[in-house]
Amino acid sequence: MFKVYYECWKVLKSGGRIIVMAKPFIRNRKPVDLPFHTYILLSRCGFVLEELYKLRLKIKSFWRLLYYKKYSDIPVINHEYVLVCRKP
Repeated sequence: MFKVYYECWKVLKSGGRIIVMAKPFIRNRKPVDLPFHTYILLSRCGFVLEELYKLRLKIKSFWRLLYYKKYSDIPVINHEYVLVCRKP
């Protein structure tokens, strides 16, 4: 993903924005903070975080519901983030 974000950096004009939606996920029964990892990659490319939105999901996907039935002890993830970053 770093290569993708860096290519976006190269084609955007100064002041241009990139908007990325990212949702945490579960791996090995532990949550992975994908929005934070996305932010780190974007900042390494040179983007500056302008706004951050946290959105609550109204409906869980079918696959996520099955996973929660199988492993009831894992944390429930019912939100996603929208990162709005700007090229200085």
